[in-house]
Amino acid sequence: MDMNNFKNKFVVIFTSISVILVALTTSALASNSAKPGDLLYPLDLATEQTQLTLTLDEEKKLELEEEFLAEREEELNQITNQVQTETQESNPEDKGLEIAIQNIERQQERIQTRLQKSEQKLQEGKLNQEQYQQREEIANKLMEKSQNVVNKMTQTQEKKGEKH
Repeated sequence: MDMNNFKNKFVVIFTSISVILVALTTSALASNSAKPGDLLYPLDLATEQTQLTLTLDEEKKLELEEEFLAEREEELNQITNQVQTETQESNPEDKGLEIAIQNIERQQERIQTRLQKSEQKLQEGKLNQEQYQQREEIANKLMEKSQNVVNKMTQTQEKKGEKH
């Protein structure tokens, strides 16, 4: 009897863990298409942050930042298209645009911090000049690109303000 009881408990625990993992994975995948202001958007950002945390290689982290920046650009395009078609005075896209700008600004801060850490490693001799220059080049490219995205978002906000 004890062996059957153990098997039953094992099956229940295994099934529960499996259901939780499937639910989390499904939510994470669904959140990837969420845009600022959507219910699942914070989960999308948390998934990105987890990816950054689990990535040890600095170049790979910068590549992830580039992917995330492309995602922010796509979110901007979606929001911009929505704003252009909306005629209502207030809609969820207004808040989404503010959130998108804040997220880009946070990403700029992360990129800047990564570059500062790389500079420190260069000074400590843990990084050679070529490695540092590669990281600096990527970081500068990302900073420029992210600033362009912020400028587009700001223009969209201004256009939205002019409509009302």
